[in-house]
Amino acid sequence: MLALICDVVADTVGAPMRTNLVVVGPTDVALVRTYDFDRRFLSEHPAEDGVVVVPLPAGTEAVEAVTTGGISLGRVAIFGQIVDRDD
Repeated sequence: MLALICDVVADTVGAPMRTNLVVVGPTDVALVRTYDFDRRFLSEHPAEDGVVVVPLPAGTEAVEAVTTGGISLGRVAIFGQIVDRDD
């Protein structure tokens, strides 16, 4: 599974930039959950064929993918971010 942040600008003059969370996982991933630095749950988003593209929930540091059978595939940090923890 890969999770990254993507800044998107509409092609109209003066359009604001949007920051999206993009998650790509196996096709049997049904939803993606987001968590902050303290591992607190932030949000949950349905996946289509293992892919989620949503506005970035504030504070997101990691994501968890869950299959259609309810099995967690674990959590991953956002690609390109370094999480420094002492645990």
